[in-house]
Amino acid sequence: MENNLKEIVREKISNRNKLNNQVKEMIINELNLELKPEEIEDDAPLFGMGLGLDSIDALEIAVGVEETFGVAISDTQMEVFRSINTVADFIQSENEGLNDRV
Repeated sequence: MENNLKEIVREKISNRNKLNNQVKEMIINELNLELKPEEIEDDAPLFGMGLGLDSIDALEIAVGVEETFGVAISDTQMEVFRSINTVADFIQSENEGLNDRV
């Protein structure tokens, strides 16, 4: 039982790392940034002193999230754009919600 739990945890961590990297790659591609995914920290702010993105970039990221991951970010959900982790959290929660509705 303990080995099963460890395997489940490893799989969840692996899946989350993959999702974070997909989000980073999508942002890099959408915004034509000259960065590598490993150069973007998962908790670093996307705006201000982080990547220094602006509101136009947020719109492009929102479009990229919808095209890449099939989930829409509304105008009232701007907190999603705090970091890579918050974007990934949003994608995960929306996908889990879709699975619950099917």
